[in-house]
Amino acid sequence: MRKPGTGTVFKRKGRSYFSYRWVDAQGQRHERGGYADKRVTQALLQKEIVRVAREVAGWRMPCEDELRLPIKVHTNAFVEHLTARELSGKYIRMMRFRIDSLLSAMHVESFGEQSEKRATTTSAP
Repeated sequence: MRKPGTGTVFKRKGRSYFSYRWVDAQGQRHERGGYADKRVTQALLQKEIVRVAREVAGWRMPCEDELRLPIKVHTNAFVEHLTARELSGKYIRMMRFRIDSLLSAMHVESFGEQSEKRATTTSAP
């Protein structure tokens, strides 16, 4: 099993940017593309390592729980916000239609799913 909270920055042949790889709290490897500047990519890796260390220690960020809520909850809160601002009903219906159309085209149920799809999980031995 891989040690959680470890990672590396590397550059693939023929690429003009650095990538980084880390191991999450469950022992799975993840990989993301970074930037042409190695220091910036190392900062991104360090941010992931700190997040994993907090997760291993049992600390969770409150916003992570909100990201796992269904998008409909966020949409309803936004519509309530527009209603509280006393905007016209036509504008609120239009905004709700646009948001619902976009979300149905994306086929995503929560914001957390969108960020998980960006990360490429590798299951090498």
